[in-house]
Amino acid sequence: MRNFQLAFTLAVITAFILPLALVCQEDSTQQPKKSELELTRPVTPPRLIHSVDPEYDKASRKKKVQGTVVLTVLVTESGEPQDPKIDISLNPALDEKAIEAVSRWRFAPATTKDGKPVAVQVRVEVNFHLY
Repeated sequence: MRNFQLAFTLAVITAFILPLALVCQEDSTQQPKKSELELTRPVTPPRLIHSVDPEYDKASRKKKVQGTVVLTVLVTESGEPQDPKIDISLNPALDEKAIEAVSRWRFAPATTKDGKPVAVQVRVEVNFHLY
């Protein structure tokens, strides 16, 4: 578990944090709907508070596949990971196992300077190593 926390911390520190902040939509009776992505608000990154180790699938274990799957995940205002997407694949079976594990992680959410929780997108690494 320590390796996963370290990998996550390094991934966040290497700055792939994009504040998604508030998506503003106005009432369609007044004006057409408009979405706005706010990228200028400084945020404190989310902090991993609970991780789940990924499991190997039998075929990958038998072939002794090792390496890292890199995902982009939206961490919501409540600290839940959503919408995981594979950025760097290891193999389809282990990619799926990485998604399953990260989907069960929990975070202290990212916060603005004034302490308000915000959703952010982060890159995380899930390591698969046979010992």
